[in-house]
Amino acid sequence: IEDLLRFARPPEPRLKPHDLRESIERVLALARGRLEKAGVTAGVVVEGEVPPAFVDPDQIAQVLLNVVLNAVQAMPQGGELTIALRAVERLAPVVGRPGRRAEDRDDAAAPKRRFLELEVRDTGVGIDRADLPKLFEPFFTTRPSGTGLGLSTSQALVRQHGGAISVESELGKGTAVTILIPVEKR
Repeated sequence: IEDLLRFARPPEPRLKPHDLRESIERVLALARGRLEKAGVTAGVVVEGEVPPAFVDPDQIAQVLLNVVLNAVQAMPQGGELTIALRAVERLAPVVGRPGRRAEDRDDAAAPKRRFLELEVRDTGVGIDRADLPKLFEPFFTTRPSGTGLGLSTSQALVRQHGGAISVESELGKGTAVTILIPVEKR
């Protein structure tokens, strides 16, 4: 019920300058038992200078924890989990325009913005290509005990921060979840 309420009415983020490395450390500490039990090794890669971002640290940790736990469940025989953090320049994500893809934009005059990119990559079983478009739909799950609200809630929280979340996957090779968080205060 708590997951459903969080999805239906995500709380407004309480933004403050925050070092995302602290969120990564916090999430890995919270997930340590599950990582060890599953035989998953975790590594963190920080590329270059990473400025603080204006985020709600608890909400970003919740998003990252959802993604990390999904990755652990995708590696039942163990594997490797890598969390990469880097500063990037990208076009602002298109949010809230049904029927329009980000690649349909007229990018000629669009300014690029600074984002922090969190990439969570696993060596798990991967996701079937047919399931990729459904991943962020509420109640969609491929697990018998899942609620199907983890990624939908994560997407809502990331969007409230002015960011975006995306997934790339290949069966048998693993999955990469990319979370973009704007560096500038909204």
